[in-house]
Amino acid sequence: NKFCPKCGKNFINDKIFIWENKCNSCNKIYFPRIDPVIIVIVVNENQTLLGRSHHFPDRLYSCLAGFVEPGETLEMAAAREIKEEVGLKISKIRFVTNQPWPFPSSLMFGLKAITKYKKLNIDKNEIEDALWISKKYLREVFKGKKDNISVARKGTIARYLLGKWADDKI
Repeated sequence: NKFCPKCGKNFINDKIFIWENKCNSCNKIYFPRIDPVIIVIVVNENQTLLGRSHHFPDRLYSCLAGFVEPGETLEMAAAREIKEEVGLKISKIRFVTNQPWPFPSSLMFGLKAITKYKKLNIDKNEIEDALWISKKYLREVFKGKKDNISVARKGTIARYLLGKWADDKI
């Protein structure tokens, strides 16, 4: 913001604060907006669901994700996003990990969920594509032995979730 929501005066950024802003007029301190986001590894027996966003580089697939809406729990957001994007009902949703993500000032919550359904009803307005991949195939992708798809890069929460699942650790 350029103006203080409390007094309306211009913020003068004196570079003293990095993660917060202080109004020099009324001394009110503001912290940055952080948007909660869920990212879910959806599992059906020995397969996991990968999705492809319209803006991803060619061949890139990842776990499905979405913003948490006001009033939602993480579990509610996960169930809603998976239903919206691929038409699946999920259960046994549990927290695995979290990661700050700078685009666009998000805190991502990594979740694992189970589904007993396989038939996808992809909403092309939400995502470009989705597919099921076996644990064995995912391991081959990680080793660079498959070139038809790539998965989220190292250092991302999606890669962490996929790697832990492939190693039977979640």
